[in-house]
Amino acid sequence: MSSFRILCLGTSSPCAVHKVSLTLGLRWAPGAWLLLFSLLLSTTSLGFAQETRPDKPTESPAVPDIPDHPRSIDPIEFLPPKLTQKVSVDFRSSSLAELADWLRTNVEITVLLQHVELEDAGISPNDLVSDQLTDQPLYFLLDRLRLLGVGWYYEGEILYLTSRQVVEEQRQVTVPYLLVDLLDNGHKGDKIVELIQSLVKPGSWEENGGVGRINLIGDVIFVLNNEEVQRQVQGFLKGISSHGRQTLVCVSETELAVRDKLAANVSVDYRDTPLEEVVKDLVAQTKVDLRLDQPALRNLRIRERQPVTLQLRQQSMKTVLDYLMPQLGLGWRVRDGVLWLTSPDEDVAALTAFYDVRDLCRDQDESLALSVAIQSQTQGIFEDEGGEAVLDFAKPGTMIVWARPAEQAIVFDLLQKYRIALRQSKWRQSAEPIDEIKTLYYRLHTNMAKALAMDLPNMVAPESWQSAERPDAIGTLSLFESVPEVGGVIAEGVNERMVLIIRQKQSIHREIAQTIKRLELGDPETRLLDNNTGAAGMGGMGGGFGGGMFSLQGGRSK
Repeated sequence: MSSFRILCLGTSSPCAVHKVSLTLGLRWAPGAWLLLFSLLLSTTSLGFAQETRPDKPTESPAVPDIPDHPRSIDPIEFLPPKLTQKVSVDFRSSSLAELADWLRTNVEITVLLQHVELEDAGISPNDLVSDQLTDQPLYFLLDRLRLLGVGWYYEGEILYLTSRQVVEEQRQVTVPYLLVDLLDNGHKGDKIVELIQSLVKPGSWEENGGVGRINLIGDVIFVLNNEEVQRQVQGFLKGISSHGRQTLVCVSETELAVRDKLAANVSVDYRDTPLEEVVKDLVAQTKVDLRLDQPALRNLRIRERQPVTLQLRQQSMKTVLDYLMPQLGLGWRVRDGVLWLTSPDEDVAALTAFYDVRDLCRDQDESLALSVAIQSQTQGIFEDEGGEAVLDFAKPGTMIVWARPAEQAIVFDLLQKYRIALRQSKWRQSAEPIDEIKTLYYRLHTNMAKALAMDLPNMVAPESWQSAERPDAIGTLSLFESVPEVGGVIAEGVNERMVLIIRQKQSIHREIAQTIKRLELGDPETRLLDNNTGAAGMGGMGGGFGGGMFSLQGGRSK
């Protein structure tokens, strides 16, 4: 059975576009350059000063004000009202069947247990639920049933309790989403489709081995997937329209509050203290809903009375958990409004987050360079650096990351460091010539280097290159072998490279860098054809905002 709904996603009026122009030859103060160059040295093998225009002011233009809110898009917005009402109830000694009876009687919801599907998954209506709610939304209780392997969906005013497998793999609904406001605000329909498939439950889409599908017809996308993913899609589309410094998609306010409490300081003095008593003490100090994942503890053969020894004074709750849990063979997770002590092997679900970075990048090139900087400085988190996380841009200034919560925190902290560096820099007039002649070294893969040595003078500014017909032209090009390497380690005869040595005007070097970038990555509008492409990356450090903090540089090749 499937359902069909239509949602119109409205947006507020478009943000004012900051039209800025930069003064000729403006650059960062030497101290800021040193700091920023040390941060981004690994992202580029060659850089040059950004060319500027003669009509640009000598004062730094205003940097956009980046809001702190919204911090999250709460899934409560996309759920039926009956499931979002706050309740207090204790089911720690109740069965699944008794929970269903309570919902029928106290919440007045029609509940159907799908007995065949539950039995096929090895689940009995007599299995204990072992959960409780204290003035929390009802859907938390339903989501936590996943510990039993139970899933749920809501259709036609009926709540169905079935197996997780049925909900995730067999229960598909089609929902059309109207994109008129987003397209009017400069977004592209095919880019939105690409972003959803790579950043919203990636494994659930047909392109990635799942069953979900998206079709773009005019101003509407038709999304086929389960209801849980549909809520993620709704949150994602709302996030494109309205987001702040960091806005997590489909993370509840309750869960945000739990994460905030991890920063609270606690003092612990445990000497062979039973684990269950440790939990009670930490709850008393932080007021966080902290629980033991009983099925996980049973599988690990860890007792509630496992002795714990630890003495710390005035350390964050996160520090205590990070130290204590590995000693016990456990891990911790924030999920469904609760801080769980559970198996260390339990997969941590990745989150999608929007980042307003208009103060760090204004156009496509600066967005690409910021992407490279982040991916190269986050210790293997992202696909291009061997990790699983994905980074992309909906449009310049709107960055989106799919990653685990701890990885999202690393990205957020790195962006804050970039902003601090930007604020500490100083805007000043440069005495450099407008279009200086420079000799730059472009280190490339051998095949590309050889091809460019032959064709580049015909591809970029043909009139500027020396030849028999133009002996007085400025541009010269020569080709030399370079040391090959494997993963940064020098090795002979593997992954060979060559260097193009080019003497040209600075402005033409910029065209050359753009050409190399397009040869490596293709144009943005064609990248949807390559489903294996994550966040494209190439670039380095340039001026600053109103000077371009992140800008593409010449000569960078992987």
